Amino acid sequence: MCGIAGYFGDLTPEILRGMAANIAHRGPDGEGIWVDADAGIGLAHRRLAIIDTSSAAAQPMSSCGGRYQIVFNGEIYNFQALGEDLRRRGYSFNANSDTAIIAPLYDLLGAAMLEKLSGIFAFAIWDREKQELFVARDGFGVKPLYYARLPGGGVAFASELKALISVPGVGAGLDFKALSDYLTYLWSPGERTLLRDVRKLPPGHFFKADRASFLITHWHEQAKSPVATTAPASTRETISRLGELVDEVVGDQCLSDVPIGAFLSGGVDSSAVVASMVATGHAPLQTYCVGFDGEDMAGEGFDDDLAHAREVARRLSVPLTPVIVSPPTGEDLEDLAYMLDEPEADPAALYVAEIAKASRADGVKVLLGGVGGDDVFSGYRRHKAAALRANASGNGKNSSFAAGRRRHDRRRSSATAARETWLYARQRRRSLSGQGFRIQPAFRRDRMPSFRCSDEVGG
Repeated sequence: MCGIAGYFGDLTPEILRGMAANIAHRGPDGEGIWVDADAGIGLAHRRLAIIDTSSAAAQPMSSCGGRYQIVFNGEIYNFQALGEDLRRRGYSFNANSDTAIIAPLYDLLGAAMLEKLSGIFAFAIWDREKQELFVARDGFGVKPLYYARLPGGGVAFASELKALISVPGVGAGLDFKALSDYLTYLWSPGERTLLRDVRKLPPGHFFKADRASFLITHWHEQAKSPVATTAPASTRETISRLGELVDEVVGDQCLSDVPIGAFLSGGVDSSAVVASMVATGHAPLQTYCVGFDGEDMAGEGFDDDLAHAREVARRLSVPLTPVIVSPPTGEDLEDLAYMLDEPEADPAALYVAEIAKASRADGVKVLLGGVGGDDVFSGYRRHKAAALRANASGNGKNSSFAAGRRRHDRRRSSATAARETWLYARQRRRSLSGQGFRIQPAFRRDRMPSFRCSDEVGG
């Protein structure tokens, strides 16, 4: 997690330094500022050194003979393969840095280079020849990017909203539509933020800005159909392909020049990630799980996951650090509100912050987790609600028949998916050096079926 900030317009280096100071927590390992006063451009970077921790990878980074300056937050998993191709084409750069390949790739392909990147990112490139600013965000919006249009046609941007509130011309007025959205959905979707003058660059978008124009473009199309281009020969083949894909993705995420750890709650998502880390030779240096101290938190909707996490850690032979927390105080909530920028309805962020503090104290800068698993595999209650709504809808005289058919197909698909998930879990257990790791359903009142470990061994 690095932090970037910048402006294009009639601002000053002092303002840019203030923007960078407001996101200093994102990058404790270094800072850098680059300004071209004649062009009216400034870029700032706060560094969390993960890949190539040397000063050779410091930012802002100059590239292609000084034509480009770049600030980058994120990680490019295929940077080595892209770098080899660029070197064959005559480009010269630091081969150990994923940041270093971005500007040469932009020089070669322009905005089309975004389709070549496998990773999570938000970055800005200044093109000195064209006097043009290019700012882009990854397809899923993993890395944040806020921006504000300035009086006179300029623009300021940053990794966090708080970096923009001190910029002249950015007002503190509320966006009441965003507030209404938050009260309705418990978050503010789309581009809006609670500040009327600040917007989020949407996932899979970039903008270009020069003295005469500002244009946002959508570059990334989400897949509307399964990734597979050929039908699998069997359910077992489907499971095998899923396992290979999970291992590939987890292996990519383990690309690092510093130690890597993991969140481990004992649930199916984080357990699957840690199991894949072990299976692919990237066993985490340390894993972490929250445990509760004091009053019983079950009444507040929190389960104590430590027993499940300890069992998974034992089965996988990975170290586990329990992070014991007390019920949050008003001061905790105030600190969290500052760090999150925008309202957050899920109090779990409090405990994620505690784990982050513990891992940082252990010297572990990178943690993998299972966040997103329920989104990908339809594990939330809202997915059930959406299915019920779809079942209840229908058009025309055949709507009842169509709804019935959808229910039948959906039940059959759900049963197939459940069986495939079960078989995948069993296959993963068998692949882990015969350690007898088995996953079985454990139903809880507050969610769809989760998973826990069992001492029972067998098929």
